[in-house]
Amino acid sequence: MNDQLKDLIAIGSSVAANCQPCIQYHLGKAKEHGVNREDIIEAIKVG
Repeated sequence: MNDQLKDLIAIGSSVAANCQPCIQYHLGKAKEHGVNREDIIEAIKVG
C-alpha cells in the first residue's frame, strides 16, 4: 500500500471519527504526498 492510499484512508477515518485535528494533519500529509484534490474530496465523502 502506498503513502497516497494510506493518506486517503486516514482522511476518511478522520472524517468518520469527526476528529478535526486528525483531518487537518492527514490533509497536509496527503498534499505532501501529491494526492489530487478530487481523490481527497472522494475520501471525505466516503468517510
